Amino acid sequence: NKDMTVVLKRPRRMSLETCLEYINDDELLEVTPRNIRLRKKILDTSERKKFDSRKGK
Repeated sequence: NKDMTVVLKRPRRMSLETCLEYINDDELLEVTPRNIRLRKKILDTSERKKFDSRKGK
């Protein structure tokens, strides 16, 4: 196998208000004293696809 290099972008620094504008219906906003995180409601990719297909997306 060939070694691959993956370059990641820096995380975006967003305020609480910006996060609330940016969030989608399938995401949650986790707020802690030190961090604000956006994440998917359903973390497992296959479960998320099943949910989306049942929902009609």
